[in-house]
Amino acid sequence: MQSFDLEALKTGLGGFAFLVDYGFWVRFYYFARLTLMYLGFFFIGASVVLFVKILPFRPRLYVFEGRRAYKAPQKLASFEDEQKRIARKKWDDLVKKAEAGGPSVYAMAIIEADVLLENSLGRMGFLGKNLAERLRSLAPGELPSVNDVWEAHKLRNQIAHEPDFKPTQAETTRALAIYKKALEDLGVI
Repeated sequence: MQSFDLEALKTGLGGFAFLVDYGFWVRFYYFARLTLMYLGFFFIGASVVLFVKILPFRPRLYVFEGRRAYKAPQKLASFEDEQKRIARKKWDDLVKKAEAGGPSVYAMAIIEADVLLENSLGRMGFLGKNLAERLRSLAPGELPSVNDVWEAHKLRNQIAHEPDFKPTQAETTRALAIYKKALEDLGVI
């Protein structure tokens, strides 16, 4: 049986002979273990510092009269201004359509105003899958014209569920005025 010649292997490896030295691997193990332990402490510390730094940016939860469950974190003024500008443009467009068209356009204007209010309430954090549920989740005093909004929403439901119903110009003007007041009260436009 032929024996393994370690010295011949070391000579053959040349400058890499340290790789077959038992002492090298023991020292390497302790060095790597110590280095990884210090890196672990460093990353744990960095994680704690990062967590503390981002704490002010977390969403804030509020319970308002037991109904409103989530309020979005305060946005930068420029983002809020941009949202108001977009909502205002949508509002102006639908008012122009209503002024230019007839009864079929009146119906679309009321539906679009209803959708704009529904989306605005959703962005503000009111719970519900439609406008009726979001109106029910309003606490007393959050929207002073809530009863008028219910009337306008009932008109929208009439338009949506009764195919022969066509709102008059007076009904459309009143409904759009109600939706405009609600959007202004909420600070959307």
